[in-house]
Amino acid sequence: MNWITMAIRLVPFVIKMIGIVEQLFDDVPDSGAQKKQFVMTAVEGIFGVVLGISSGGQAETWAKIEPTISAIIDAVCDAIFPHEEEVDNA
Repeated sequence: MNWITMAIRLVPFVIKMIGIVEQLFDDVPDSGAQKKQFVMTAVEGIFGVVLGISSGGQAETWAKIEPTISAIIDAVCDAIFPHEEEVDNA
């Protein structure tokens, strides 16, 4: 399975984790970076477990997939939680 397919398969998990993390950090202002790191760590953990039982090469594959997962998190958060400036101008 190539890394793009893996990234696509992780999208539902990323979306679910974003919802969970939003609830966990609900009362923590300006915690966007912390939330993203939490989701990235969770995805990396799941990714490592899945690849750990396959052929190996986790570090190299994660290096390829990490920027894509980061962009997916940003896109999902931008869609679900638009920036206040954008909401105010709408």
